[in-house]
Amino acid sequence: MLAEDELVRPDARPDWRSLLTAEFHRGIETGSQVWFVIAADDRIVATGGAFVRRDPIFTALLGVQATIGGVYTEPAFRRRGCARRIVRALLEYGRGDGWDNVRLRASRQGRPLYEGFGFVPGDEMVLSWDAYASVAPETPLETP
Repeated sequence: MLAEDELVRPDARPDWRSLLTAEFHRGIETGSQVWFVIAADDRIVATGGAFVRRDPIFTALLGVQATIGGVYTEPAFRRRGCARRIVRALLEYGRGDGWDNVRLRASRQGRPLYEGFGFVPGDEMVLSWDAYASVAPETPLETP
């Protein structure tokens, strides 16, 4: 994903992968990040996560804030519903985890996906749980 979206500078530190991995581990362990993946052919082919902010003062003022990011599907697996399943898993997890606010920045290609979940279009897309409830199917999320 990072290479495809040209998010790694040519002069990036050689150990950037291990630094990123360590940050993901720390975030997952502390509850400030949650990630879902889809695997096929013994490798991860789609991913998506949320960065969750729960510090006491911020939460007292604005509630638990989650920002979805890192939603990516390898080109060979696109148009199969992978991103939709990951975003739905994140939203279902967040609803159960008490997220008060969910937001994200979407690519032009990703906007229809997020709008289908009830996110309001804009530079930063914001989700209303009422809007999500009106479009979310009642059937349980299937396990791949």
